[in-house]
Amino acid sequence: MLSDRAADMFDLPRGKPVRRALVPSLLGASDETQARVPLEEALARQSDYEAEYRVRRHDGSTRWIAVRGRGLYADDGSLVGMIGVVQDITARKRSEERLRELYEAAQREIRQREQAEAALREMDRRKDEFLATLAHELRNPLAPIRHAALISKLPTATEAQKRWSHDVINRQVQHMSLLLDDLLDISRITRGTLELRMELTDLVSIIDTAVETARPSIDAKRHKLSVE
Repeated sequence: MLSDRAADMFDLPRGKPVRRALVPSLLGASDETQARVPLEEALARQSDYEAEYRVRRHDGSTRWIAVRGRGLYADDGSLVGMIGVVQDITARKRSEERLRELYEAAQREIRQREQAEAALREMDRRKDEFLATLAHELRNPLAPIRHAALISKLPTATEAQKRWSHDVINRQVQHMSLLLDDLLDISRITRGTLELRMELTDLVSIIDTAVETARPSIDAKRHKLSVE
């Protein structure tokens, strides 16, 4: 028989037998299994049993119950009674659930921080890559500018050579100006993006610019370049 205290826990009339506390009407499907299976296994083995499960009360509330006990058996092995202890562990279960929620919230925060740190590292990597590329591009116009300046200052320089030198310097300075605009645009550096300036252009001019950039190295090494 259930004690008065145990009957109050199960929200049952006092004086009911122990197995009355396990009726499915008071338990959810999973809790009914958690309550019934350990008891049936213990009775089959004539061993101690213990279980934890929820009980639905008539007012709609739910209580967590811990049950520990053993069966009393006659000499022929038949069950003559049961003894045990029933505890209301609702407060403990709620504390465990709260701790679990806090742990999961902490794990989510850790993952978010890790993702933010990874994003910052990726942003920093892209910025470094951007700056390294831009630094390389900024060096490229210097060689043709120096080369053109030297030619224009030669005593033997013709007017055509001087005009060519001035055109080279003008083009390369404009190119450097665009690169410096990119360098000064901090937001673009952070995002690792460059503005695409779309325009129609002539393939010949692209090749001429490339040759113009490489010309100082070609001349310094006394190489010959033929373009068709």
